[in-house]
Amino acid sequence: MKGKQVLRMNGGNGETSYAKNSQLQNTMISQNRPITEAAIVDFYRTTFSHSISIADLGCSSGPNTLMFVWEIIEAIQKEMIFNTIFKSLPEFHMKLMNVKGIDYGECFIAGVPGTFYGRLFPSKSLDFVHSSSSLHWLSRGLLEKEKVDSFNAPFYSPSPEELESVIQGEGSFVLNRLQLYEVDWYPTDSDNIIQTEITDTAEKQNSMGGNYVAKTIRAVVESMLQSHFGEGIMDDLFRRFGDIVGEYLSRKRGKYINFVISLTRIQG
Repeated sequence: MKGKQVLRMNGGNGETSYAKNSQLQNTMISQNRPITEAAIVDFYRTTFSHSISIADLGCSSGPNTLMFVWEIIEAIQKEMIFNTIFKSLPEFHMKLMNVKGIDYGECFIAGVPGTFYGRLFPSKSLDFVHSSSSLHWLSRGLLEKEKVDSFNAPFYSPSPEELESVIQGEGSFVLNRLQLYEVDWYPTDSDNIIQTEITDTAEKQNSMGGNYVAKTIRAVVESMLQSHFGEGIMDDLFRRFGDIVGEYLSRKRGKYINFVISLTRIQG
């Protein structure tokens, strides 16, 4: 599948990098926290295992990368004294030591090479699996067509009913919870994300909003677009996209729709 080679987040720390343009995904993870905490605590209470294997599926870089892992540790610590301390990733290790103390225990983190278009882990080797802003890339594959014909993005926006039907039809999981969240395309200062000046005109705020959305989208899809259309048009493409979004925001308040799904694998 071509998506394996071309789909990745923009690396580094530049103006178009995922690290600097992923506040939206950060907001989604924060919104999902109550459901994530409930799922992991319920698992821990029912299994009472001495260790828990967790996977976070995605291709993030920057501040969001370890955010979910931190929240899982926090959730389990509320339930009992959890034996975790990171021996790899020095910065994160120091954070654990500073916040939790030097007697916190051991926790091992591994970055698994490969892609979740195929198998990453042995069967039944994980206890908890998380993925945020990633699984939609598995919803459709890239169709091989001539460039001049069309560009096909591996993205599909299902309805709640479609999701529930697919889960039930596949038959391997019990659907514990399916919840919908809305996230603004351009969060305002009331959302503690984007600070705007009171003196900014509506036109300027809409332009800033269009630029913010364009950077957010570019950080995620640029590698895929480059592989199909070439690198030369990227700056102009996303500049025009930002202008279109800014014009739209002058009339409406755009929103992303985010589904949070909690599943339990049926034993057997």
